Amino acid sequence: MEKKLSAVILGLIVVFAGVGYGAAALGYIDHFTIFFDGWWSFFIIIPAFCSLFNKYSNKFFSLALLALGIGLLLWRQDILNIPIGRLVLPAVAIVCGISIIISAFTGHKGGNKNGDCSPIITDDGSLPKYSASFGSVRPNYNGQPFTGCILDASFGSAFLDLRGAVIEGECTIQAETSFGGIEIYLPQTCRLDLHSSASFGGVENKFINSSDPAAPVIHINAQASFGGIEIK
Repeated sequence: MEKKLSAVILGLIVVFAGVGYGAAALGYIDHFTIFFDGWWSFFIIIPAFCSLFNKYSNKFFSLALLALGIGLLLWRQDILNIPIGRLVLPAVAIVCGISIIISAFTGHKGGNKNGDCSPIITDDGSLPKYSASFGSVRPNYNGQPFTGCILDASFGSAFLDLRGAVIEGECTIQAETSFGGIEIYLPQTCRLDLHSSASFGGVENKFINSSDPAAPVIHINAQASFGGIEIK
């Protein structure tokens, strides 16, 4: 849902810009620009708004970030007359601190046979999901069978080491990060099928495929927004 909503919003913005510039070029309006005072605040508002529709996200932080973005926009538009620009750093520190405290009481704890963190298991039979928000996750599949997983790092980090995992046939890893980072280590006996996209971020592939055509295939769908993903 979150990814679809982000794509719809981005598409609407592009369409709006195209219509506006086209109308200006044809003389229907005198001037058009998508750049106005506080336009950069939408890089805060849009990700915060979309994250509200992710059931695994930290809703308190998303709401606080959304309020901060809207406040910055109103401040730059001279609608708010308080010195909000000076309050950004203290506000972020307060929100982060409260979010960490909330996570301490509501986060997933303990371990299982797959490592030192517990994945979120959904009822629809989808892949196990490891989610990091203001922290880190390090799933451990050493000596264990691996059939795929989802890694989600929002304002956090995820580290997945599969060099000692048991992999047969094909498996899929869905890696998504926003304002965070993900590192994935693959066994040299496998082949990689990578599909990636990045928005104000990057996906770096340093993995060398096995020359064995019968080697297991790991499919990775990587998406980075204001973050980075490394595959080694």
